[in-house]
Amino acid sequence: MASVKIASLFLKTLSKPIANRLKKQAKEHERFRELTISFAQFLHRSEMRMRVSLLGETHPVVVRPLNDARAIDAGANFISETFLFAFAAGIILAENWRSRRAAGKRRDQVQDQLEAHEERLAQLSLALEEERKARNEGLSREAQLEKIVDEIVGIGIRGGFLVDPSPAWRSHVRSGDVARLLGRSDHGVVWDSDEQAASTVIAELEKLRSRPATSTTANDSDGNKQ
Repeated sequence: MASVKIASLFLKTLSKPIANRLKKQAKEHERFRELTISFAQFLHRSEMRMRVSLLGETHPVVVRPLNDARAIDAGANFISETFLFAFAAGIILAENWRSRRAAGKRRDQVQDQLEAHEERLAQLSLALEEERKARNEGLSREAQLEKIVDEIVGIGIRGGFLVDPSPAWRSHVRSGDVARLLGRSDHGVVWDSDEQAASTVIAELEKLRSRPATSTTANDSDGNKQ
């Protein structure tokens, strides 16, 4: 809007010099003078007929033509005012187009930012979902490990080879702890997973649980013989 106001003031300042220049050109150049006079006479006749029709007159009216001096002044003034009006309208249209273009750019920028935020939100939602799945898998894994440890400890306690550990120790078992805590096998092979370690240890504990009973039976037989 500031540029429109400045342009209006500028045009108002130049209006009189432009009109005077057109008048001078109309007087000095014969061709332009004839065109200006003809155009001024046409405007004068049209104006007078419009006034008569507005007054309700129905009979034909003879319009007296303007003299050359008045015709030149009227034509030059009309041309200069038309030029100024067209120039001012062009400035307003240009300013309106510039404003709409700037608003469109702002809308595009806001739309791009919204799309970027939506994409980022989708990525965060996906990461959160993956984290939730990993957490659930970890909880399921821990529950499975606690079950394995309980089974191993139960077999060891029933066989007399293990002491019941504290509940705190059982509740802190994590992935890989069973294989790491149970150590190496007799052949020095490190177990690759908790399941492999648990199954091996359970089998060994089952064997150990059966050995004391056999040894005790043999000792009782020797005592009876003596």
